[in-house]
Formats: sequence, C-alpha cells, structure tokens
Amino acid sequence: MEALGLSIIFEMDEDILKDWNEEDHPRLPAGQGGGGQFTAGAGFGGGGQPKEPPPAHAEGGNVVSTGERNIRWTHLDGGERAILQRYNINQADMEKVLAVKNLRVEARAYSNANNRIDLNVQYYDHDDDHVAGFEFGIGRGANHDDIHIDLAIVNNAAQGKDMGSNFISRLESLAKKTGTIKSFSLLADISIGYYAWAKMGFDYQNKDDLETRKGRMVIYAKEFIKLSPRGYDEAFLNDLNGKISKLKSANDIANFKIPNMKFTAKALKDAGWFRNSDVADDVSMDLGKAFMLNRNSEGHGSWNAIKRLK
Repeated sequence: MEALGLSIIFEMDEDILKDWNEEDHPRLPAGQGGGGQFTAGAGFGGGGQPKEPPPAHAEGGNVVSTGERNIRWTHLDGGERAILQRYNINQADMEKVLAVKNLRVEARAYSNANNRIDLNVQYYDHDDDHVAGFEFGIGRGANHDDIHIDLAIVNNAAQGKDMGSNFISRLESLAKKTGTIKSFSLLADISIGYYAWAKMGFDYQNKDDLETRKGRMVIYAKEFIKLSPRGYDEAFLNDLNGKISKLKSANDIANFKIPNMKFTAKALKDAGWFRNSDVADDVSMDLGKAFMLNRNSEGHGSWNAIKRLK
C-alpha cells in the first residue's frame, strides 16, 4: 500500500510516492480532535481512534443488491436512519454515494446523542480482498453542519481509477443537495496530506495559519534557491518575498513556483532541506510543493483544513 501516496488515493499532478510497505507504516491512531491525515494504508485520517472495519462477510445485516449496487449494512436501524433524515439524507441517497461497480460494500453506521452519525465503509473485490475504506462523520462541528473526514485507505490494486477522489466528489455532491451541510473538514498531518488536501481545494480553518505559513515559506525559499547555480541578489529575494506575501490560500502556497527552478527530492534531501520518506527521490518539485511536503521543522507542517460548500 501507499498513502496519497500510500497508493495514491487521489490522482495528483504526478506520481510522487515510492512503493509503500505497509509493515513499515503501521496504521496510526487518528489525530487529536480532528482528522484528515493521509495515513498508512493509503489515505487520510484523524478524529479519534479508527474503528475496526467490518469483516469481509459481516454477520447478518441488510443486504442491498440492485443492479450495480451491492451493499451490506451491518448496523443501520431506525435511530441511524432518523439522524440521516435530519440532514435530508435517506438510505438510498447514501447508497448512491457508497456504491462502486463490481465491488462489494460493507458499511456500518454509528450514532450518538448529539445527532451525529459516523460511517465506516469498506470495499472488497470478488476474491474478498480489501480494496478501499473510508471513515467520516456527518453532523460534526459546533453547528452540526460539517462532514469530517477521518480516514481513507485505497490499496494498490485500486490505483489509477480515481476511486478516492470520486468517492469524495460523490459525497460532496450529496452534501450540497441536502442544504444542511455547509463544509468538509479534516486534519492534514501525515505523509503527503499536507500538500494533497490543498490541491483539492481545502483551505486553512484559521486564517492566522496562512500568515504563519507564508512567513515560514519565506525562510524556506532562501535555502531552496541556493541549489540553483545562477545565484540571486537581494532585489530578487525582495521580489520573491513580495510575491509570497500576496498568497491568499493553501492552494496558492501549494502551486507557488519560481520560473525554471525545480529540484528533485534527493537534491533537497542532500542539502538538508527536505524530509519525507514517502516521496520518491527522483520527484522534481517547485518551491510550493517542496515546502508543503517537507516534514522537517522548516516545512509547512500539519494544518486544520476546511472546504466550505458553495
């Protein structure tokens, strides 16, 4: 497995990860108080200890099999359905999000007294091999109008099929239709999640984080350009700093480039200005990507992310 780079859960602008060895990256407990990290197994996570996935053949449950839909609910009673209805979501709506052609779905729903429902969704192929899994909560946040992404796993066999990005896209489309969900949130704090979520349109929950990251990026940029044989004078640095100061979002930072200046992960590592064991040495990176993916103290670091629905 790889992680968004565990097995690139979403198709990025290039393959940036080397082969993922699951034994070297045991599944980690979710982050404190929030989620959205890319974690071992190929994805993002956080928001509490991950629940155990349903077994390949769950006992009992309500099997829904119509056309291309093959879904087994192992825990979806009247209480869970009532909470879904509170958010203008019925069981059929959710099953349209969950269903994937030629894959069997094992789904569990967990409700609590706060009118929140958490879902654990696992995908299996015809040989009962695990293909992917997603955990997310509906009704999170102070106003119960947020979908919080806790964890996603996509195995190697499912790569190149946009399974992760398509799942999030279907869930987002459903959320927009409900009129009750205003945002998606997560904690980007593992592997390449620092960068990947920004590329997917997530932004800082706290705008002060943007200013902090821009200041840190200015420092990183000074070291980044030292790898260029051309050298740069004070006027160039002042111009660069001015451009960084005008960045307005996490996506702006991720996409920031200095024309004709890219370096491989290995070159940056050798210079002591890059650390991310999930990024292949031969990956060539612009300033923004290198800064966000760098897991040294000089890099971007983890961040609380939000995507407000329009």
